[in-house]
Amino acid sequence: MTENKKQDKLYEYAAIVQRAKLDGKAKALLWHYAYTYNWTTKSPSFYSQRILCAEVGMSQGTYYQKRQYLVDLGWVKIRKRGFDKPCLVTPLEGMDDPDYEKRSWAKWHPSNKKQFTNWDDDDGQMEEVNDPLTE
Repeated sequence: MTENKKQDKLYEYAAIVQRAKLDGKAKALLWHYAYTYNWTTKSPSFYSQRILCAEVGMSQGTYYQKRQYLVDLGWVKIRKRGFDKPCLVTPLEGMDDPDYEKRSWAKWHPSNKKQFTNWDDDDGQMEEVNDPLTE
């Protein structure tokens, strides 16, 4: 029963993250923080930077940049514990990236009015499909 509650909270948060307008690498980092956060006891994620970088697949420089991006947008709270100890990270519900709409893929985000999903075989154009989750 406890595992289901943890899973439910993680899935609820995952749905929020999935719809968030965030940089892809930052979103991958946020997914990792959310997955390793203990939703039952509200215990922060505490992976070391090197392990986290290896599991998410990013360099340490990119890690610092994307972590700060998440902090600035209010998606994570970082508590430093000292030089030789990993930070404690708590996932939060932050705000969308204000520059997201400038990205080439932003028009396909589900929160936008139309979503393009399939190539039309006849004329090589993408066909417009409304997002069933927003209707």
